[in-house]
Amino acid sequence: MAKLLKIVSWLLLASWLPKALAVDFNGELKFQSLAAKTDTSSALALSGAQDYHLNQFNFRGLIDFQKANWAVDLDYLLVAENSTDIALLSAPSMSPPSQLFWDLEKHLSASDPTYIQHAIDRVNVKYSSENWVFKIGRQALTWGNGVVFQPLDLFNPFSPDAKDTSYKPGIDAIYYQYLFSDGADLQLLWVPRKNQVGQRESDLDSFALKYLFFADEIQAEILIAEDYQDKTYGIGLVGPLGEAIWKFDLVSQEFEQDEFWSFDLNIQYSWQWFDRPVSGHIEYYQNGFADRRATTLESLSPALLDRLQKGQIFSVAKKNLTMGVQIQLEALWTLSTNLIYELDQDSHLLLTNLIFNSSDVSNLLFGLQVKSGEKGSQYGGIFLTNNRQVIADSGNQLFIRYEYYY
Repeated sequence: MAKLLKIVSWLLLASWLPKALAVDFNGELKFQSLAAKTDTSSALALSGAQDYHLNQFNFRGLIDFQKANWAVDLDYLLVAENSTDIALLSAPSMSPPSQLFWDLEKHLSASDPTYIQHAIDRVNVKYSSENWVFKIGRQALTWGNGVVFQPLDLFNPFSPDAKDTSYKPGIDAIYYQYLFSDGADLQLLWVPRKNQVGQRESDLDSFALKYLFFADEIQAEILIAEDYQDKTYGIGLVGPLGEAIWKFDLVSQEFEQDEFWSFDLNIQYSWQWFDRPVSGHIEYYQNGFADRRATTLESLSPALLDRLQKGQIFSVAKKNLTMGVQIQLEALWTLSTNLIYELDQDSHLLLTNLIFNSSDVSNLLFGLQVKSGEKGSQYGGIFLTNNRQVIADSGNQLFIRYEYYY
């Protein structure tokens, strides 16, 4: 009887909410199947997974409540994975490496060869007025002007080889934005964190202030932050270059009283080619934490290892060049390709996606990722230890993904 009453209560609440609030219910289903082949000296190959397969199912339910100036976002995420090697699964967490303030995820099953987990990926309350916004809870935030690399984005930036960039992992934060009449804005952010055993630890917090303004045709932003007690200062600039757009990010980051400078410069341009829309970019990223002579994991600097573990940097290379183009081949077909080139050690990563817009509510995507380079390089596979026997290599990958939205 108690269970029946609970079900009836939820049904009554569901029927009442749309009348009391403006409620949007949306969702998406995704299924991806991936096949990969790694180098014979990779850690995966030595564990028996030189050739591996990984199947992923992803369900996201989105509920948005709105009432006058108030809004509530709630996203539920369910992920199921199946692989030929249990080590490839997402265990122990879908969350980014840093400990979130709220524990909103749970493992449902973690037995060979399947892993299932669900989580609340967004849950926040927002109040918006004419010139300011206040938001508290789990939310996503993106800063910076990079295309493939994002040195100015401190909070869960995407990896350059990310296959799905629809949603960033959320962070638990308090966010405030003030909007000026001239288009400028001021953003304030506090990200409280817990340590790996779940205890509150203020030394892990992040505080950030970002001011965006305009000077003639130039958009500029200034970032001042303290991230895990490390001081961070950055500037971002965006401006026209004929019919193209140039973007520049410069950031200074502290680690154990040492200072590291990184920058990203890119140019983006769109045009027509035989009546087909085309967009392209060229980007140069210099990683201030990297040492171009490092070829083993053990030889990487403590500062770079720290950023890798936090999920703020994904490249061990010093100098990185990317070139990419996207073209709409036909009304329903889009092709995109990106080449990432490590200049110091001459290694490459080629990423190609072919997207078929199968209906108004679905897509079918075919993807290919191919690496090349000498062992010890970024994309040839960095050695795990100084004995230079085993490399880190996720392999060349071929995948297909079906997406359905409602």
